[in-house]
Amino acid sequence: MKNIGFKNNVKQAGLYLGLLSLLIVPSSCDQSFLDTDPQGKQAGTVFWQNEGDATKAVNAMYANLRGWNNTAFAAIALESVGSDDAEKGSTPSDATFFNDYDNFSVGSGDGQLGGFWSGQYQNINYANQVLDNIPAISMDETLKARYLAEAKFIRAYSYFRLVRAFGDVPLRLKLPKDATEYNIPRTPKAEVYAAIEKDLTEAAAVLPLSYGSSDIGRATKGAALSLHAKVSMYQQKWQQVFDLTTQVISSGQYSLFPNYEALFRVANENSTESIFEIQNELLPNNKDVSNSQYSQVQGVRGVTGGGWGFNTPTTALANAYEAGRSKKRCDHYLPRGNYTVRRCYTSGG
Repeated sequence: MKNIGFKNNVKQAGLYLGLLSLLIVPSSCDQSFLDTDPQGKQAGTVFWQNEGDATKAVNAMYANLRGWNNTAFAAIALESVGSDDAEKGSTPSDATFFNDYDNFSVGSGDGQLGGFWSGQYQNINYANQVLDNIPAISMDETLKARYLAEAKFIRAYSYFRLVRAFGDVPLRLKLPKDATEYNIPRTPKAEVYAAIEKDLTEAAAVLPLSYGSSDIGRATKGAALSLHAKVSMYQQKWQQVFDLTTQVISSGQYSLFPNYEALFRVANENSTESIFEIQNELLPNNKDVSNSQYSQVQGVRGVTGGGWGFNTPTTALANAYEAGRSKKRCDHYLPRGNYTVRRCYTSGG
């Protein structure tokens, strides 16, 4: 009886497969209705035609800076938690992989390493697309030069993050022509630093000191000079650090904000103390459309309007604010878990 049942099941299965095959056999009817372009996306073959396309490409480059891999767990793990200035935060059982970065026991397969790597090379890819394609577009030459300078700034910014985290990294300054150029070897970090400095020098020569209200948030001359100064500091080029920062100070574009705590409020974004800010839109009472989780990940946990509580400052950092201050910039609050510690910040002198 079992054999008979098995044969019957096979016959039934064969019948079902036969019916299914009838459903998927190609017909001679017109199936062009299946070949539709993705809605809301412009095909690459018809892009890079005009000034509007150039603007879209540059804006997309900036938009990627606020993505998860650029601002959230991966960035915090690689650039903050391993230092003496930050602790994992949150609750002991939440995102325990941060402890591996704090203890320098992280393995090469950890997802945050891959996330950070992908985030930076996505930025670089956007910048390289701009740099490779915009020169051939017929458009306003002054705007074209500025767009190329902005792309060089973003590319330098991402390579600086990569070289600090990994040392030698693949240096891709052109889009790959075919599959043979997809995988390239690591470049010695000295060459990566040289490429970063070249990009920033060329960007600073073109970028404006400031923008009108419709272009707030784009890279400026001061941003390129300031980033170059930081890059120089990591290479211990102290005279270059001095020269570059002197240019920034003497530009007259920046000044300390009078209330340090209020500096970080929405009302005071892009203030006179801001050299470069990644732009995000706040839509009150509609957190689901937030376009960055930077603040959510690090906001104080357990309070209304707070966040997940990661990346909290260490006691050593809080004490450094006190020990190092000369002229006080008070009313600054360092978040410490579910509470805050009042500290003063030095303004120099």
